[in-house]
Amino acid sequence: MATPHKPTARAKSSPAKAARPAKARKTRTNTSPNAGVSVEQRHQLIAEAAYLRAEHRGFANGDCFDDWLAAEREIDALLAEHAAPTTHQ
Repeated sequence: MATPHKPTARAKSSPAKAARPAKARKTRTNTSPNAGVSVEQRHQLIAEAAYLRAEHRGFANGDCFDDWLAAEREIDALLAEHAAPTTHQ
């Protein structure tokens, strides 16, 4: 005959665990290092550039992922250009 199953009690967390300080977390900002543009603005610029690439080829014979990667390189280069300090002599 089978023995009845007794539910096991959960172990309570020890005071030592509760007293530990929280780990330091990296804070995430919503700005990219490029020209002070927010992450959302950068994403929108890339999306528009990728769409224009697809539109230019008539939405045929292409891959949207390749369009996105090319647009990302293009936008990041433009943003880096505008973020770079200019020196005038």
